[in-house]
Amino acid sequence: MVTVLLYAQVPMSLETSDITSHLEPVAPSQALENLRLESQLHNQQTAQQGLISTALTEVTQFWNGTNNSDKELKRLESGIAGQLKAGNQAQADQLAQESGSAIEADSRALSTAGQIDQYGTALINSVGLFMPGKIGFAITGAAAALESYKPKEKASFSEKAIDVGLGISKAVGLKAAFVYAADNSWSLAGSAVGLGAASRIADVALNRATYLDDSTGQYSLSLGAVRTLDSATNTTALASDVASFLVARGAMGKLGLTTLGAGGENKLFSTIATAGIFGGSKAGTDEIVRQSKEGVFEPGQLGTRVLASAATNMLGAVIGGRAAAIESIKAPEAANVGATRFSAGEFTTKDIRSAGNNFPGSTSREYLMVGDKLPVSDLMSKSDQAFTLTRVRAVVGGVPAGPEQSLLIQHSGVSAPEAAKLAANADLIASCDPSELPLFLRSKHIIPSAQSLWLTQDGAGMLRFSNLFPSVLRAGESQPVALGPKTVSELLRSSQTPSYLEDTHDIAAIARAMEQFRTPVTYFTGGADSILFEMPDKNILKITDKPWDKSWGSRTIDTPSGKVQIDAPILAKPQTIRTTGSDFEDAAITYFVQQRLSTPVSTAALRSFDHLIEQDGTYKFWDNDFQMHGRNQLGEDPKTRRLYLLDYDAVRLPHLLPEKSDGHGPSITSILRRYDP
Repeated sequence: MVTVLLYAQVPMSLETSDITSHLEPVAPSQALENLRLESQLHNQQTAQQGLISTALTEVTQFWNGTNNSDKELKRLESGIAGQLKAGNQAQADQLAQESGSAIEADSRALSTAGQIDQYGTALINSVGLFMPGKIGFAITGAAAALESYKPKEKASFSEKAIDVGLGISKAVGLKAAFVYAADNSWSLAGSAVGLGAASRIADVALNRATYLDDSTGQYSLSLGAVRTLDSATNTTALASDVASFLVARGAMGKLGLTTLGAGGENKLFSTIATAGIFGGSKAGTDEIVRQSKEGVFEPGQLGTRVLASAATNMLGAVIGGRAAAIESIKAPEAANVGATRFSAGEFTTKDIRSAGNNFPGSTSREYLMVGDKLPVSDLMSKSDQAFTLTRVRAVVGGVPAGPEQSLLIQHSGVSAPEAAKLAANADLIASCDPSELPLFLRSKHIIPSAQSLWLTQDGAGMLRFSNLFPSVLRAGESQPVALGPKTVSELLRSSQTPSYLEDTHDIAAIARAMEQFRTPVTYFTGGADSILFEMPDKNILKITDKPWDKSWGSRTIDTPSGKVQIDAPILAKPQTIRTTGSDFEDAAITYFVQQRLSTPVSTAALRSFDHLIEQDGTYKFWDNDFQMHGRNQLGEDPKTRRLYLLDYDAVRLPHLLPEKSDGHGPSITSILRRYDP
């Protein structure tokens, strides 16, 4: 059964070829047996052809000649049998000597037809496999159904129906796996080779013949499971998979390709490379396994199989990608948004679903605005909810290239209805994190594999986008603007961080130390001891340039109900970075993630916590000016209702209290009497 990119082992009629390859005379009875065996092989290969293979064989009769060779076999078989029956030994001997060349001719014809069927069906299947969208799934399923149905096979209707169902499941499942891998930016080489191995195993697991016990003619799940396991653990196949992965990863690294679906940010190029790796690695493994089983070593045959399969799949990927692009350009005008007014003019967008990426292999994109030059950089820097649409042309090598397209520029997370409507109909999208976009929009992103995006703009209307912070600005370019949530360093260097923190913290040193912390955050609050940011999971990132006590986050006290922790839990091990540089003094910056707790707490909760501290006697409060901090120094776990200390340095061992302290530290209760009698 030829299925999606399945390497079909073509019967080579080795036995009969060996018998007839010599020049010694062949007895009529032996010739009849040889002809019968070759006819049997011919019929077996024909019976295993699906509708697509059958059509390909018929269309290419001028090349493969299987019909003529089959007729010649039947003519000689009938002629020899007839002459022997009539007692014409001389005529029978003469026909017998022709049998050898006829058998060899049929063997060559079957081999040619088998290769045409193999690569022809692989080409058709790969078009659907690598064509995006629902039409790709439809073509994949239809091709699998047609090829899984074998009209000449001697099988019941139910068995043929099962074959069709298994074929569709295997093909559509493989395509779904590719789509998932691309959407999640899996390693290109690893995904292609890994899915090739999975496809090879699926060829066995989702094949009715795997479960058929030839000795009894019955189907057995246990037998099928054993055969599938043997295929999955075949050491020769696994070694070939590993070798294929290493070769593919090295080649892709040289080309600058890393993730599936990115392809140096050229989606079609990535798809073609993926198709080539997939087809070549699977065909290579199948051929190595075949040669290993037959005990032969044919490097030329291996190379031919690998190259032919890789080329076939790459051609199918090109056809599928181009067909999708043509179809998208023909999208009906009814999908248009129409006119949307902006401060700098009006624009009409069209629903073109393929992003025309430029600079394959680079981490940046450049576009020249067409018509009105919107102040995009200024607009995006003023609000995290800003979004705008403009007409652009891609710039390659400093020269505008390609057609005009509509480019939607937005911060990630923008959910305004108007922005969502524009995104669905824009040609291109530039936003911070493509993974936040719906699946059907991600292919429009100018850098689909980016995790962050910076924008600069010059006076001529040139927009430059980069997924790395542009350390060097060109003449006339604006300061880089981060699209979407900013990192800690970006926030500290921006106007969004309160200026009063400069009085108590070395902001430049902290920003320098936190450059490696790339998770986007939002500013939460800050005080004399630390600066707080909210993480995407709503927990709190705390950063301090003050001395750090390793016991913080784990201190406990004894209470009537047992030992309890007083410090708010730390979710990630504190990290300390030392900074040096001419722009700031040497500093030790410590950061950690603290569990988010509910605050402020009640006065009663404050008094209860203070009472436990005093009862234990190990620690003393000293920095507890509740007139300023109020009840925010403590937090309550909403699930357990337990109280924790958020400000670790507010409680110290007695001998570590400041010299001006009275050695006891005022209790929370005594201070509360001043402000809450």
